[in-house]
Amino acid sequence: MNLNSIVQQVIEGEINPLIGYAQLSQIEKQAKEAKEIVKDLAISEAAKYPKGRFSESGATFELSERKVWEYDHIPEWIQKQNELKAIEERAQLSAKANLNINGDTGEFITPATYKSTVFLKVKS
Repeated sequence: MNLNSIVQQVIEGEINPLIGYAQLSQIEKQAKEAKEIVKDLAISEAAKYPKGRFSESGATFELSERKVWEYDHIPEWIQKQNELKAIEERAQLSAKANLNINGDTGEFITPATYKSTVFLKVKS
């Protein structure tokens, strides 16, 4: 079954939207697995082309490298991360308890806020 067919059947009420969602999720999972299998070979092939963007068979590619800085070996950074974690925990507790004053110290605590996202997981 192809993607457009599943979408059309859901829109037209021919199949339950949950069944269509599950089918699309399975296709997505298979596509991710397949893409991961060919990823290293595709990167090796892309390395043969000149630097920058290039086109092949109507698709445009760009081989790039992403650097991620690491700080977890720096004692001062670790200390500040721990301080930040403590602030986050106090702010969350303040929001959950609907209490803006620390009972022990009298300190004002600004409560944390959150954003909520609804999503649907499929397990097969």
